[in-house]
Amino acid sequence: MRRATAGLALVVVLLAGAAGCGRVGGEPFQPTLNTPITLEAGEVVGQTVNPADDRVSGLAVVVATFAADPDPTGELEVALRDPASGEVLASAAVPGDVLVDGGWAEARFAPAVEVGAVVLAEVGWQGGSPLALWANTPLEGTDGITNDPYAGGELVAGGSVAGGSIEGDLAFRVISPSGPGEVVDQVVEVARSTGARLADEPVFAVLWLLAAAGGLTLAAWGLRRRDPRI
Repeated sequence: MRRATAGLALVVVLLAGAAGCGRVGGEPFQPTLNTPITLEAGEVVGQTVNPADDRVSGLAVVVATFAADPDPTGELEVALRDPASGEVLASAAVPGDVLVDGGWAEARFAPAVEVGAVVLAEVGWQGGSPLALWANTPLEGTDGITNDPYAGGELVAGGSVAGGSIEGDLAFRVISPSGPGEVVDQVVEVARSTGARLADEPVFAVLWLLAAAGGLTLAAWGLRRRDPRI
């Protein structure tokens, strides 16, 4: 029984470690940030995204309220558009009274919306207090250094691809429909994505495997020390 429990715990630990290399479900997730982009009333910020699924049920962004309570009557408006035609595919709003400085603001689309290979996310703020969206953009003194944390899309000016691209990307994550029946698919995706990423980085792969093997050895040694029956 102890061996079975230890084996199960080991699998969980390895999957957790693998999730650092391959995200569950493979959905776009750009968590890095260094620059707040201020939204004036009526302004929008755009980000093109390449979803892993053909359906999107939500989009989350990181907001900055400048250490103040945002206007409780305001709304963070999120819309998904077809970048070619400009057609609005879905829209949702997040009330100002639930926004937290430095926190994720999650807009949900019900039902989930069908999207193409690339979708344009537009985010705007309608409220009486300052608000900004966090992004990862080039910093002063880094001229000539490429800054593209999310290669599957780009930050766009004025919330429109016609406005031109801006180097860098919003901090965002895409949310797809999920259910209990998709758990196995998610685990398989983690393993597949992890394998692909490790294959692209052989040196890191060797170090990661050595670290995993070392952890296994230490765990087994610790169990034997605690229970002489093992």
